[in-house]
Amino acid sequence: MNLSEVLNAINYDKTPLLNDDLYEKEYVSDHDTIGSIHSYEILRQLIQLEGELVVAKASLRTQLVGEKEAVIQESRQQLVLAREKADLSRRLYLRQDSLFRQNLVSQEEYELFQSEAKIAEIEANIAEVQLQTVTTGVKPEQIEMIEAEIRSLENDIRIRKSQMEAFNLQTPIGGRLYRSFSPDTLLSVSDTSYVLVMPVKWQHHTELRQGQSVFLKGSKNARLSAKILRIEDTVKVLNREQVFMAVAVIEGDQRSIYPNLIVPCTVQGEPVSPFHYVMRLVQSLFNM
Repeated sequence: MNLSEVLNAINYDKTPLLNDDLYEKEYVSDHDTIGSIHSYEILRQLIQLEGELVVAKASLRTQLVGEKEAVIQESRQQLVLAREKADLSRRLYLRQDSLFRQNLVSQEEYELFQSEAKIAEIEANIAEVQLQTVTTGVKPEQIEMIEAEIRSLENDIRIRKSQMEAFNLQTPIGGRLYRSFSPDTLLSVSDTSYVLVMPVKWQHHTELRQGQSVFLKGSKNARLSAKILRIEDTVKVLNREQVFMAVAVIEGDQRSIYPNLIVPCTVQGEPVSPFHYVMRLVQSLFNM
């Protein structure tokens, strides 16, 4: 997936911005932040979710604390008045009941006082329930519902923040920076942990071994060293000569080396006597 496809996938709202100091740098370390992508849509969602979370937490605090003391006191007064009214209505009803049994009041009058006494008793019961409601707060089920909403909002906020952090562009490896003029590539980072691939004439295959030191020159005549890592067991033809490949790992600061650079190198072998040196020279002349 190239850069344009990544940007379309995350619904970006602005061209990626590189850090200004990159124009002065030649190298970066692994996981360096080199730029960022701004998504105003996700930022808007994050702000909205954080606002909803503040409201939900305030609602939970209100429900847990209960109503204000002034509201509770008003409900208590209403309950006292309702009970007094119910008590008065009941006494009036009892008096009318006694008179009705003596045929001193009419049936309609008696039923009116009876109905008023029942209504007053119902109103007193309602006032008592209202006082219990404002005193104890909401039901536990409502508290659980608000807490579940808070957890959901917090999870959504964590997801949005993770998305915002993912918009920071970091280098997976450290290495040399290369500017790019491609529309879907911002920068290229080349790993500076290079290896040296050396073609060696076949007649010298018995003289090389793993771990031998190799000396080479980089740019500006920088002197570097390497260690032979492995020796290939296949033979190739290079400039009409049979050669095999030896791979060496370059040690130390490798900033003077570039990919695909051809450099002169020398393998440090075992000391040989003058006689063996002459014999090797003669063999190389006959193999030309």
